[in-house]
Amino acid sequence: VYKSTNEGGENNMKNSKATKFEGWVLLIICGVIAIAFPVVSDTLPNVVSYCHSGNTTVKITETILESQEIRDYSIHYVTDNNQLIYIKTAAGQVYKSTNEGGENNMKNSKATKFEGWVLLIICGVIAIAFPVVSDTLPNVVSYCHSGNTTVKITETILESQEIRDYSIHYVTDNNQLIYIKTAAGQVYKSTNEGKSWSLETTEEKLPHLGKKDFPIRDIVAVQADDGSAVIYLMGNDPKIWFSIDSGNSYQYVELEKSFWRVSVNPRDPYKLLAHALFDNDYVSYYTNNIVDQEFKRIDYDLFSEYSTGLPRWSINPEHNVDGMYALIARENDNRFALVYSDDIFQTTTILLNSVSSYSLVHPNKILIHRCVDMSCTYMNYLISSDGGESFEEILFPDENEDMADEKGYQEFDTSEDSIWIYVSRTVGDPNAITEYGDLFKSNAFDKDFVRTLKYVNYPYVNRIQGIEGIYVANQYIEDEHSVNKVKLNEVRSLISFNKGGEWAVIPAPEKDHNGVITNCKVEDGCSLHLHQGTERKFLIWLYNIPSSLGSIIATGNIGHYVSEKDDHMHTFYSQNGGLTWKAIKQGIHISEFGDHGSIIVMADYTDATNELFYSVNDGGSWVSCEFSDKVFDVENIRVSQGWDSREFVLYGSHHQNAILVHLDFSDAFQHGKCSADDLEEWSPTDEHGKCVMGRQVIYKRRKEGRECWFGEEHEHVSYHKNCSCSLDDYECDHCFERLDINSECTFVCTEDPLEINKLVLEGSICDTDTDLRQIENGYRLVENNSCDDSSSDAVSKPMGYVSCDVVKPKPNVIDVITTGPGPYIFAFILLCMAVGCVFFAYKRNRKFKDFISYTFNIGRISSDDGVADYATVALQQGGSGSELSDQSFSDNSL
Repeated sequence: VYKSTNEGGENNMKNSKATKFEGWVLLIICGVIAIAFPVVSDTLPNVVSYCHSGNTTVKITETILESQEIRDYSIHYVTDNNQLIYIKTAAGQVYKSTNEGGENNMKNSKATKFEGWVLLIICGVIAIAFPVVSDTLPNVVSYCHSGNTTVKITETILESQEIRDYSIHYVTDNNQLIYIKTAAGQVYKSTNEGKSWSLETTEEKLPHLGKKDFPIRDIVAVQADDGSAVIYLMGNDPKIWFSIDSGNSYQYVELEKSFWRVSVNPRDPYKLLAHALFDNDYVSYYTNNIVDQEFKRIDYDLFSEYSTGLPRWSINPEHNVDGMYALIARENDNRFALVYSDDIFQTTTILLNSVSSYSLVHPNKILIHRCVDMSCTYMNYLISSDGGESFEEILFPDENEDMADEKGYQEFDTSEDSIWIYVSRTVGDPNAITEYGDLFKSNAFDKDFVRTLKYVNYPYVNRIQGIEGIYVANQYIEDEHSVNKVKLNEVRSLISFNKGGEWAVIPAPEKDHNGVITNCKVEDGCSLHLHQGTERKFLIWLYNIPSSLGSIIATGNIGHYVSEKDDHMHTFYSQNGGLTWKAIKQGIHISEFGDHGSIIVMADYTDATNELFYSVNDGGSWVSCEFSDKVFDVENIRVSQGWDSREFVLYGSHHQNAILVHLDFSDAFQHGKCSADDLEEWSPTDEHGKCVMGRQVIYKRRKEGRECWFGEEHEHVSYHKNCSCSLDDYECDHCFERLDINSECTFVCTEDPLEINKLVLEGSICDTDTDLRQIENGYRLVENNSCDDSSSDAVSKPMGYVSCDVVKPKPNVIDVITTGPGPYIFAFILLCMAVGCVFFAYKRNRKFKDFISYTFNIGRISSDDGVADYATVALQQGGSGSELSDQSFSDNSL
């Protein structure tokens, strides 16, 4: 670990091994110099800078003589070797240089040996009090100048070290505290944003450090509510060092076994959950407060043998602060149960059985991969929106022949109130290509998914941050005649501006990086394709940040399909969320944004380099800057977590040494800090004439060409107004999708045709050209879309389509009566109606009832005498004989 106390600046990168003995040595040397050369104290201050052109350099030293004026005839070069120069100013003061006017040598000789003794005493105190000065690592300071702007560069070499990107930790909100762990397990700390560094892996700082060749396995660093940083250093020896004061001091805890994973409680940075490996078995530990320096083993034997099932903290704010989830093994079952505990597994609640894996989504969602069979060959997908109290199965469209053989699920994005899931497929020859699958997204209820894109070339899927609703994905071209169903060598890039509702190819820039017309037109099948080529650095293919208002740096090629040929790969830039693009550099570059997007920095990624390019006017112009006299491989460029700083750290490797280059862009702007006059209103709608997500969002951004900076406290201001609904505001409904990127939403599920028949519009006919019929369902409003459907020019929800082969037309009455079984059904209905009418009249009309009874001899009541008349029956029922007046009966009839 190395330390710098001046932003990684010159003569301050230290490896702290000096002793006070070395301090005394420095005292003696310093004293001798001070007494022997007392004029040193009278050297005038100066500033050194450099001009670079290719691999050549001009060194510049500037000295100010305050309140003086120099006339040409008063400058005297005295000696043949040009070293000695005298100057007499207009005020009669004399200055001398003994190195041709070079740095630290323009003197006004008034110093005495007394001043030398004073310097001796001061130097001695410093040497004894700060003995580590002698252990400072060498570094080089240089400058890049462009007009009247400057970038300050400080280069430091860490010998025999290697830095990996995931081992750099920006800890605090103010960006000052940075930790780095090298590949050799050494830890370095900076307390001023990388301007200076200190080695932390020393016996003086980490008590009982022990192992020196690879002392630290991992770093976990978080910020507490009071602003202080809590640091955990996991040792390869069974120890963990921790600091609760931002790394000013460390304590340690002895462990049974070295931890290989540690997670900090999301609501209490002093609570820790850790896991170790004992004889291929995972064991979990926790501490209620790291200050107690005690870890307790979680005594629970049923945890899953897989690391993904080990206990993890709940992120649900309604849960107990000690709440945890885990997968536990069930007896005689290869599947696991998801459990919850809020008392460190003293008690548990089983939430769901037959679980393969799960993931937590803020604040209270749980996504579940659940086994369907005992071997977990097949899985379904469930979601809980209440922390596990209830689960619902996610409804993917019914599987048809091109939605079969899921290999697995991958949650791609859970922002913007939707869940995006990539489902990998095994189709055709599984060894023919790496992988492809389908991209699904949910509505607000998270359980009703639609397939927004098929044959996706994963992992080339990305959400553009800063402007809502924009996604980019790569897709294999479909080939229905291939066993793989796609053309393996033909991949294209697509972009969506309405959250996956519609996709389109990306128009290519009008000119290439040399300013030559590309002649690449969408109507000719030519477009821009974004990808990383043969490199394995995922972020190089497309990179942007939340606060850049749609600025994107991407790598790719122009043509009909993706091409990984080196001479086809270029770097592109978009300022408007991917609507239009510029080609800015040849080859692949690694990039970074700073100061909320006002600074863009990039460097060559494929070849060793010592040159970077930067822009401080939103890509309007790019400045070249030589950052080192050594050509080396750049690994990455980093900036603060919020991308709000003007100071960057570029790092890479050169001859097995790590190189840290601190880049300070504080003086790289023409106009200073942005004011209200530097900003203007801008909306993506201004670029393409369309609203995004049903609204026109208006942002405050810098005026074109204005070179000013925002500052760390800046927040982009925006407001919006809703637009009338248009076709762009709708997406395909559940069980519908676009068969290609330019088609209508068409039914793709395998439901009962009789059910679909209910949705077919009255009077719709089959289109013989498309073999499709209109249907009432098929579209829905894109989630979070706020378009106004009540305005006069609003577009109503479109109709969907279904194949004529799946749905038969709704029959009319004449067809039912005259065809097939229609006549028989009709006759049966008429018979039933006739019988019903007779029965009704019989029950309600007395005369008709008498007629039927007389005609068909019904209604006769037997008695002991043989026949009883109606009068007898009426009297027996409590009736009156008068009801039968004017009626005469014989023995044989009523």
